Amino acid sequence: MKNSYLLVFRNLVLILTLSFLAGYALFFDATATAETKSATVGASIFPTNLTCEYRNNPLGIDVTHPRLSWRFKTDHPNIRAQKQTAWQIIAASRLEYLEQGRGDLWDSGKVESEKQLHISYQGDNLKSGLRVYWKVRTWDKKDSMSGWSEPAFWEMGLLTPADWGKAQWIALEELDESDQIVPDIPHTKDKGLPRDILPQFRKEFVISKPIQNATLFISGMGQYSITSQIFVFCAKEFLTQIN
Repeated sequence: MKNSYLLVFRNLVLILTLSFLAGYALFFDATATAETKSATVGASIFPTNLTCEYRNNPLGIDVTHPRLSWRFKTDHPNIRAQKQTAWQIIAASRLEYLEQGRGDLWDSGKVESEKQLHISYQGDNLKSGLRVYWKVRTWDKKDSMSGWSEPAFWEMGLLTPADWGKAQWIALEELDESDQIVPDIPHTKDKGLPRDILPQFRKEFVISKPIQNATLFISGMGQYSITSQIFVFCAKEFLTQIN
């Protein structure tokens, strides 16, 4: 009888020991998995806040090799000593091309570089009025690749005088000819306006077809307003877009 109790006791100790070891093994495996996952997330940096010539989605870019930049973001709050080791940019003439991963204007391929500021565009020649969509992805110090950034764009301005077509300078015609100020006409001396008034003009036009997207190219003295039945714009830039 005593031997039976001893056998039961030994089996119970064995079962408890095995249960403890199995639980410890599961705990260790879970901890290791969590640490591995944490390390993966900690190495994850991805590009954001894409800019072209210091601006987000700018209009009227007048350089044929604009400079592109981005910043980094991470989902892991404890990331330390991480850095970019390479980047890839693709640029496309249509948003759907970009979404397909097709850079019909430029595909830089993987470029080994820590640089993330002032990356000069090196793709196909850019034409006046062209909108270029672009995105970037990067590699970190462990050579882990990020996902693609959110799409961004820039739009080219008018690059040559011929691009203005039949556009003409407009002056306040009610003034005497001697008082009119028209750009690019040489004067023997600076001319002021009577009563210190700001010359103004107004031009109305009607568009008979529906508008999906319209861009107004305006070169003035830094002060103008554009009014439509839906939108009112007042700005001091040379380019305004109506969507």
